[in-house]
Amino acid sequence: MIENVINEFEYNNFRSKWNEKLLATFPEYESEVINFISDEKLWLKHSFEVYKKALYLKWNISDDNIEELVIEYLAIFHDIWKFFQELHSLENISIAENVFKIFAERNWINQNIIEKVLDWIKWSDFYNYRLDPSSNPPKFIEWDIVRCSDKMQDNLVAKVDRYWFEYWVPRWAIFYDGNIKLEEREKFSFDNFLWDQLNVILSIIWLRKEDFSNNFLSQEYEKWSIPEKEKVIVRILELAKEIWYNENELEKIKDIITWYRKKFNC
Repeated sequence: MIENVINEFEYNNFRSKWNEKLLATFPEYESEVINFISDEKLWLKHSFEVYKKALYLKWNISDDNIEELVIEYLAIFHDIWKFFQELHSLENISIAENVFKIFAERNWINQNIIEKVLDWIKWSDFYNYRLDPSSNPPKFIEWDIVRCSDKMQDNLVAKVDRYWFEYWVPRWAIFYDGNIKLEEREKFSFDNFLWDQLNVILSIIWLRKEDFSNNFLSQEYEKWSIPEKEKVIVRILELAKEIWYNENELEKIKDIITWYRKKFNC
């Protein structure tokens, strides 16, 4: 009970601080900032949870060069671009970069900090080289700390449903195509999509402890992800049943999942 009170107090202070700072920095985007601040469930609240977890990770890593201010900026700006509607003629990454550049210029941010934040924004969706062959891994430890913290905020089962129902179903995507060979599935990446979406959904469990640069981050992610990944497998098979695949097809889907996890050690 006391912990909940402390958490709420911390969040209220965090919210008040960033409400004032963002409104002062972006007067021309007042409505966007208000929407961001007001969204308790996903955006500022999510930023706070990412920041809080990232600080815990940072405090357990023996590196005096880690900058907490960079971590705070990364937590705040990693999703804020979604609220800047007037800039939506640009690509998402360009929006995020533009928003932070404006913030940095108007708040006289140190160039070293700017470099670290913009580098993270550019490669913020990076998983690993197999899934993201055209992307790059983090150059800075702060980037990897926030990346780990952000991933650990996910409800992976909800992410499966979001991928399928909100993104792929409206596009009339196929959940499972039995004609795709395992050799083809092995080559799947975000740059090389297959006709069915099974590998896209399985990619949710493909981030592994080896994909983090620091041993403590690896251990923390692994502890969190093991039970989450098992829930994802259960949900994938539930979806397959809901879509009315027959018993033979369900067995093939199970076989692909087993092969996938063994092949990629996830």
